[in-house]
Amino acid sequence: MADDEEDEIDLVDPKEELVEKCNQEGAVAAKWADYMACADRIEAKGEGECSGQYFDYLHVLDKCVMPKVWSLLK
Repeated sequence: MADDEEDEIDLVDPKEELVEKCNQEGAVAAKWADYMACADRIEAKGEGECSGQYFDYLHVLDKCVMPKVWSLLK
């Protein structure tokens, strides 16, 4: 059983690194800023939602990350 534990390889998800890099890019960072501004407004008001801004952020993030992920898998 000790041999099995030694033979295990720690796998790293490359998507996590790519998400961090893409979050630094202009379009993605701008959408995140829009979402956070909305969240701050909602917190101040006490009502509303920011799902539209959040989904806009996810869409731009996916457009940045996915081509890079697929190139790693090929």
